[in-house]
Amino acid sequence: MYVNPTVDLEKIASQLVADRYVTRRFKSHLLGFLSEAYGLGTNPYEPDLEIFVNAQSNTYQKEINNICGSVQLSPVRVNSHSRKTIARVPDCGFLDFSNSKILYDSGAFTDVLTNCRVTPEEALDKQLSTLKRLPRVRETFLVSYDLLIDEKYVNGTRKKERWTVSEGDKAVDATVAAAEYLNSQRYRLQDFTLVQSCQGVNAEQYKSCVEEVLAYCQPGDCLGLGGWCILGKQKRWLPTFFQVIDEIIPAIAEAGIDRVHIFGVTWYKPIRGCIPPLPVLLHQCDRYGIKLTTDGRSPIGNALWSDWRKAGATFPYWRHNLAWVKAETATLRDSPFYQKVSPPKTQQLTLF
Repeated sequence: MYVNPTVDLEKIASQLVADRYVTRRFKSHLLGFLSEAYGLGTNPYEPDLEIFVNAQSNTYQKEINNICGSVQLSPVRVNSHSRKTIARVPDCGFLDFSNSKILYDSGAFTDVLTNCRVTPEEALDKQLSTLKRLPRVRETFLVSYDLLIDEKYVNGTRKKERWTVSEGDKAVDATVAAAEYLNSQRYRLQDFTLVQSCQGVNAEQYKSCVEEVLAYCQPGDCLGLGGWCILGKQKRWLPTFFQVIDEIIPAIAEAGIDRVHIFGVTWYKPIRGCIPPLPVLLHQCDRYGIKLTTDGRSPIGNALWSDWRKAGATFPYWRHNLAWVKAETATLRDSPFYQKVSPPKTQQLTLF
């Protein structure tokens, strides 16, 4: 089903806002992101926080996925028969690639499903071979092949579980090696923006990883913050997160890097009394002149649940929920949680 290009975005925006109070700036972004969600054009306004939405599928709710804007894709899939990770062009042929920026994953997250790590060389080959078969995009952010510290392969299944600090040393070594390799391949990656990922269990280990990875970064690169999608399920890690960003963001800025991407975190509103991480991270990045981006499936995925309210969606229609979430994060500097937070010594950081 194709969306009618004559759709009235002003009318839809007014219906979505209804009796909610929103600022003029929010309304402008909402119109821009509705245009992206309906595949009609890109949002002309600069967002406070940019989300690369995970949009692998060709269809959602029986409609073609013809969106544009900032999109996150992966070059690998798990073969349902062999249960092995294979290189595969993303199933999203209807995307408006000419009006899109792509965050292109390394496959590290998917490889946990099969407990099958490859080398940084093999991971990059999968990225480049599949990218060649995609239409040309406005800009591609190429992610290094890090080793995740909040995912474990247990009894044949992936489990969301934080590694120990001693286990994390292995992840840091692999992550730094991946950054070193990507840096060595710049001669053939000139068309891409490199996203050099970092990992770490505690603040000391994370800062050490950042410092080592920064040695393989150049101006124009983006520093990737991995290992924090666990915050949504295990909020006891919030104090560690706030301690980490307090220590690493100044170091990133001092190294001349002015872009930071946090992987898989779309938590921007308080949940059960807990302070959301994104506005606090945005505030810290702004203090040092760093642009912040993130990615996630939730702007589309939450609306696809049968109980979409429980999933955290604002609207049950995926295009509307996508536009609304992007508009909220695009105006995140208006959030009351856009401020510096000093982590307490307790295990949970709450509003109470």
